[in-house]
Amino acid sequence: MASEYKHRTTWVARVADPKRQMFLPTAPPQMPRKSKAAAPAPAPAPAKKRERLTEGPPESRAPGAVNIRDRENDYRGYIAPDGTCYNNMGDIIGYINVDTNEAGAITEEYLGCLKRGSWEDEMTCEDDMETVVGTLDRGKATLKNADGSTMCQMNGAGECKGNAGTYLGQFEPFDYHDLPCLALYMFLIDPGMMNEVEG
Repeated sequence: MASEYKHRTTWVARVADPKRQMFLPTAPPQMPRKSKAAAPAPAPAPAKKRERLTEGPPESRAPGAVNIRDRENDYRGYIAPDGTCYNNMGDIIGYINVDTNEAGAITEEYLGCLKRGSWEDEMTCEDDMETVVGTLDRGKATLKNADGSTMCQMNGAGECKGNAGTYLGQFEPFDYHDLPCLALYMFLIDPGMMNEVEG
């Protein structure tokens, strides 16, 4: 029995759910981690094949809306002025309450929030189980994962670059005051946008 554990340590790898972080051309809706233990919902009836939108609908150009481009500079979706998040199929994928810095799933279940961090410019993002998933440094416009590694850095044009300098996409128009909303979007609504490895 002792020989079975001869070369083992107590270290355990933290492997994130690959589906949650995977980059997909169309952002899927996210669900709270607590909900994943529930029985699976019945499969929806097959829908007609739809084409991805190449440009946002007229509503995406309303004052206060933020359009999102992906790593190929293709239309990825938009965040409406009321915080409703749409993907490039025109589907709602989540909600952001900019007043309370909270995010919700399409089922209106709580996904997580941003809280004040250790210093003035830092905000910590927690999921629905109060697990820290990352931090926002508003001074540097940087998003870091729970381990402190940079996942995304934004510039004044709203361009997002990954840790290796890879272009991840762009927010149009961009304003530094929108950073908490954009952090909630990337951490909780569309985490695949920050994945530098396409899959």
